[in-house]
Amino acid sequence: LEMPLVRTLRNCGRVAQKTLDHAQRAQAARQAIRLRPSVSAAVRGKTVVLVDDITTVGATLAAATRLLRDAGAGQVVCCVVGVTDNDTATCR
Repeated sequence: LEMPLVRTLRNCGRVAQKTLDHAQRAQAARQAIRLRPSVSAAVRGKTVVLVDDITTVGATLAAATRLLRDAGAGQVVCCVVGVTDNDTATCR
């Protein structure tokens, strides 16, 4: 596949999420993830494939998707390698 790799997100001091509930994870993810400078031009109107290693409740993917869509991405496709065995796990 001839697709460019663009590092669009950066992590700004994440808190360990394993003891947080769903709402706390969502808030922590929104506070921790930021777009790298000049990303809007790279993603505007494009389909972005967002890859994460593991998801529990989907908070990180949801926060990252929101940022990318706000930056103008046409579509965000989320892919994860693993999903935890958690009754509250959701993919959005």
